[in-house]
Amino acid sequence: VQTFANPLLEQACDDRTDRLKVKLNSGSSYFLRVISQDTGGLTSISEIISFTVDSHPEIPRQLDAAPVAPVSASTRLEWHEANDPDQNDTVRYELEIARSTLFDNPLIVRRDLSGTSLSLSDLNLEEGVEYFWHVRAIDNHNLRSEFSSTGRFSLELTAE
Repeated sequence: VQTFANPLLEQACDDRTDRLKVKLNSGSSYFLRVISQDTGGLTSISEIISFTVDSHPEIPRQLDAAPVAPVSASTRLEWHEANDPDQNDTVRYELEIARSTLFDNPLIVRRDLSGTSLSLSDLNLEEGVEYFWHVRAIDNHNLRSEFSSTGRFSLELTAE
């Protein structure tokens, strides 16, 4: 039972839509109640609401992010599975491929990937062009990790 003996925050508000600014820790549980008072001094206390702050998934790590020799179309871009500290969250991935390490104009964006790899044969890439790629995890609450380190490759259609 929450007693509110040591509240994290108490704040008086003058209207119905005041925003409270307080740092909450990911993965921590909190309790909330509202006490209202009218101009005559009559008070009312809401029911206690409990909630847990969701955590971001970890950043996926590429299996091989170092520069590589030209690769064939059968090559797969691969990364380690990312975990989410929240017990019941599921993780999917978003992968970007660009011609610049800035990724300011990605050529390919694949969202909602359930696995930890993507075949280059599934993409329409040009031979001999240097490409850069990175991946991030997204949980079922749409919380996103940072992007992984950047990998690079070039495609050679005759490479095996």
